[in-house]
Amino acid sequence: MTQTQPDDVRLRPLTIGEIFDRSLTLFVRNLPPFLIVAAFVAVPSGFLQYALVAGHGSFMQQIASESKGNLPAVFGFGPAFWFGAFGVLLVQPFMYVAMASLVGRIYRGETRDWRAAYMVALRHAGGILVTVLCAIGIYVGSGIAFGIVAVIVSIPFAVASPAASAILIFLLMIPYIFLLLVAFLAIALAFNAIGIDELGFGRAIGQGFASVFSRGQFKKAVLIVLAFIAVEIGLGAVGIGIQAFTASVPVLEAALSAALSLFSTGFFGVLIAVYYFDVRVRREGLDLQAALDAIQPPARQ
Repeated sequence: MTQTQPDDVRLRPLTIGEIFDRSLTLFVRNLPPFLIVAAFVAVPSGFLQYALVAGHGSFMQQIASESKGNLPAVFGFGPAFWFGAFGVLLVQPFMYVAMASLVGRIYRGETRDWRAAYMVALRHAGGILVTVLCAIGIYVGSGIAFGIVAVIVSIPFAVASPAASAILIFLLMIPYIFLLLVAFLAIALAFNAIGIDELGFGRAIGQGFASVFSRGQFKKAVLIVLAFIAVEIGLGAVGIGIQAFTASVPVLEAALSAALSLFSTGFFGVLIAVYYFDVRVRREGLDLQAALDAIQPPARQ
């Protein structure tokens, strides 16, 4: 870390509110490079949404169609649409790694260069893809394990009371989904470890899960997830409002939805990176190390 580190990125333990405040401040003050990084996902997503809306109507119209017993029209798309959707999903983890790298450059007092940030992602392309595969394995494996546990636990109730069995499965699903969201946060931190510290995928995944499930960190991770859920609900309400008021103008609906996605994607990328630094401050004393580095005398020539 540099001695000229500005106050808005000074390393110190942050509360949940301070994490959001710092993230918003960094995002607004460095808006152009963050939006450029996010655009690699948000813009293609906007074109895909336009294709969806123009071909089969808005989301609200599709719900009305399904309520009449029709199948979702999205299944009628050709290979080009699905290839594009797969491409967007493939680029997304690279975008988040680049976003984390850009935040790391800001913390280190370096230039806000989005090209350099994406170069970090490209250098670690193999590790990013392996991390994605590991995440898929974790989600699929945990889903299978949950299904087995749910069946075993609900069997005694199934015969006597099917309703009680269904309620039990629902109650079991709530903590499972929440733990899945915490695991998703751990994977996001692993991408940050790749982007900011350029760790290999094995160390990055280990650090991501240790940052969330270690003693003293899990409670804050839970609060972060709850805050994310609240923000996502708010953004979802805004998105539904956009679709409701622009249903008759597909271009406008796609454009406004893409703009919302652009800003929300950028902000969430910054938010995760700021949280990553906060975890390192609390677990590793990164702020103390940075202070020592700042006052260390220069090496003799």
